[in-house]
Amino acid sequence: GYSSYEYFYKQAPSIFHPWNRREFVRRITEGPFDNLASLDYIAVFPIEHVTHFCMYMRMLKNLKCLRVQLAPTSSNDILDNPSALGKSQPRDLWQELESCYDTLALYIWTNCDEGAMSIEEFSSLDYVTPSLRELIDRTAGQRLKDWESDPSGGRWTRKEGTPKEINQCASELEQSGSNGE
Repeated sequence: GYSSYEYFYKQAPSIFHPWNRREFVRRITEGPFDNLASLDYIAVFPIEHVTHFCMYMRMLKNLKCLRVQLAPTSSNDILDNPSALGKSQPRDLWQELESCYDTLALYIWTNCDEGAMSIEEFSSLDYVTPSLRELIDRTAGQRLKDWESDPSGGRWTRKEGTPKEINQCASELEQSGSNGE
């Protein structure tokens, strides 16, 4: 896909890019995806496709655990293969990787805080690569700073009583106090 400079306009093969979106939405909300509690999203430099994934992820109402791998593993030689890279620049791909982690973490944090998603755990499978740890901590770690961070790194767990739930409880207490209850 990176062999042309316009690779971000191409549609990657994915269950999240069906030909008939209306039918896909029906199936994902009524079918076997409805009970999906854990999901591994593995894509090498997914670029703009992460945004589409985030939109569909919100439909997975029972999703509790999301694990992602967005960088190539040591067995993937894409960065060493000029024909696979085509006109894309490795530096651009790493910047896009950073953007992907930031987009994912922001989407998860925002939607969980609003109660629109039920994700309780987010993990980066890329964290095993020492050179990516700082990037992941700077993006996902910063966005999910209110979540509990695993001491070994790369995994965040939503704490009981998210900020919205705490604020809602405080408002309810204030209202019950002002009503003389």
